[in-house]
Amino acid sequence: MKTFICISVVTCICFLGSAPLFAQESPSVAAQKIIQQKDLDVDGVLCLMECPPEISNDFKLIDEDKDGFLSENEITKYLQNKSVQKKEK
Repeated sequence: MKTFICISVVTCICFLGSAPLFAQESPSVAAQKIIQQKDLDVDGVLCLMECPPEISNDFKLIDEDKDGFLSENEITKYLQNKSVQKKEK
């Protein structure tokens, strides 16, 4: 059953495409939108297979509590850090 769900999630992600993650909105609003758009099993968090590529590349760094899921708070912190890094360049 888990294999079926994972395959389904990967298939859906391939067809959905990613919304621009680093738009001009606040990191918390962007994190909410990412979860709303990508949380296919509607559990309020993202597993690696639900994450857009921009986030999945850094999944292990973002997952602060190492539970295998990204919460809205963890994604917000990640986007805030990315925003600060962009401003410093």
